[in-house]
Amino acid sequence: MDAVKTVFAATARILVLVRTNAGSAQNLAMRLHHAHLHMTPKRDSAQKSHAVCADSTMTNQNDEALSQFITEQIVTEDNNNINDAAEWASQTKRKRRAYSIQEKVEILDFAKKSSIHAASRHFGIDRNTVRDWKKQEANLRIRRLALHSAVIPGGTTKYIQAPDVCWNAPFKEAIRKLYNDWMAHGEKATTSGGNLKAPQMEVYLEWIANAWDSLPKQMIADSFLTCGITKEEKGRHDDKIHVFKPDGAIPNGLALLKQRRQEEEVLKMVEEIDLGEDESDEEIDVEVS
Repeated sequence: MDAVKTVFAATARILVLVRTNAGSAQNLAMRLHHAHLHMTPKRDSAQKSHAVCADSTMTNQNDEALSQFITEQIVTEDNNNINDAAEWASQTKRKRRAYSIQEKVEILDFAKKSSIHAASRHFGIDRNTVRDWKKQEANLRIRRLALHSAVIPGGTTKYIQAPDVCWNAPFKEAIRKLYNDWMAHGEKATTSGGNLKAPQMEVYLEWIANAWDSLPKQMIADSFLTCGITKEEKGRHDDKIHVFKPDGAIPNGLALLKQRRQEEEVLKMVEEIDLGEDESDEEIDVEVS
């Protein structure tokens, strides 16, 4: 009987392999045949005649037992697979969590110093997730600093971008003067053919730093007001907006802006009056009832 159970177990295992695409019908037939040859006990001619009836009875019993055993093995295997899948999904779900902006930036900084693969292993995060964060790095750093970004439409920088309006020109002019001074009095290297080499990096970086320091701080501060960039909500600095100047792009813009502000104030007052009337009506209804 133990030998029969062994055959049953082998058969069940083969069927499971077939169900999971690990084998084929031909492979199943070959394994069943070899298992039967190895596990069936040998009989001499005298025993064969006495065992015919017993074999026919045992065959039916064995077939039923085989069918039941195989079914149990397959069900057990399927349950194990389901449990394994559920456990894997549970572990995966536990590992996934929401990361703050601060944590994302720290992970990106770690990836810069080492690699995305190293950051993935160190923090236990999928590499594709780190790559996605890297694509959003600029936005993440802006949000970390609590800054609000705005897109300047093409062709409008000369009207609303502070550097273009106010200090790009004096900044570049200061660099140009330093360059001309270097050309006239500085030490310059030449190529083997006698051509003048470009200035070294430390030389022109010093020009840039000196040119920036030459700009008055008040010019930088006023450049934002000139472009209408301010926290004031009541139009305190509207007269400083350069496009509203008599020679600006919108000379009547200041009057239009003041008119629009007055209209908004009137609408706001009307809404407040309506809200007050609604509240008083509710109080009257309560007293009457």
